[in-house]
Amino acid sequence: MCKVIICANQKGGVAKSTSVVNLGIGLANKGKRVLVIDNDPQGSLTEALGYP
Repeated sequence: MCKVIICANQKGGVAKSTSVVNLGIGLANKGKRVLVIDNDPQGSLTEALGYP
C-alpha cells in the first residue's frame, strides 16, 4: 500500500520546495521509497536535489 502526500499552493514563496525536499530526504533516510515530482517551471525543487 502506498501513501500520496501532496504539497501544493498557488502562492509563491511559501516554502513548498523547501518542505518537500526536507520531507523527501527524511522519508528516504527512514528507508521509504520516495518519488518527488517538480511541477514548477522554475525547477527549484529539482535544483535543490542536485540536478541541473
